[in-house]
Amino acid sequence: MARLHTFFAAFGKRPAAALVLLLVAFGASSALAKLPQRNMTVELWVLSEEQAAQRYPPSSANTVRTLATHEDLPEVQKVFVMNGERAQLKLNAAVPVQWVKSAVTSSSASAASNGDSSSTQGQGLSQSLTWADTGQSISALVRWPGGAAPAVLELEVDVASLPDNARGNLPNPGTQRLATTVAVPLGVWTTIAVTGGRVPVQQPGTYSAGSKGASEQKLIQVRVLAP
Repeated sequence: MARLHTFFAAFGKRPAAALVLLLVAFGASSALAKLPQRNMTVELWVLSEEQAAQRYPPSSANTVRTLATHEDLPEVQKVFVMNGERAQLKLNAAVPVQWVKSAVTSSSASAASNGDSSSTQGQGLSQSLTWADTGQSISALVRWPGGAAPAVLELEVDVASLPDNARGNLPNPGTQRLATTVAVPLGVWTTIAVTGGRVPVQQPGTYSAGSKGASEQKLIQVRVLAP
């Protein structure tokens, strides 16, 4: 009893508040203990609109369903984690980047043997080599109560990449981040985000200058598996 009063005294002599904290902590631990002890699998991939159309064609009685082959599908990232625990995966790479530090242009005139004169230009380029950090990291927390119930997935994805249009200048790595909590049925690919702009549909025989620079939409999908 003396120890109990000493414990309550640490909370400003408020036994009720301390009891509530104990009950909350006990409830959280018991909820985790009720989860089935399974090694869960979290899969993630990024589909383009074309790949999604091949994988999920519109169903119609007069439509021939053409499913995507294995070669047409994107690479799948997999993370294995105990049910109720968090897994973290980091894949970093240092990429060499060569960029133009400075350029000097000079003009000179030369005479050919036949008497014709021509003007030539020479460029002195000063290039530099640096290393840029790229890669991705995945953090996943899965809670699956068992049976046919969906799994609650807390997912964080960070991707660092270099721009494609650096044009000789020193590029700055861009970072994209996705953080979400979703309920997903087991064994089913579920779309959790859509990135990029939609490519406008062109009529046959027409061309739009703006369509060339438009980016295609991409679907980020996840799937949770239990043994």
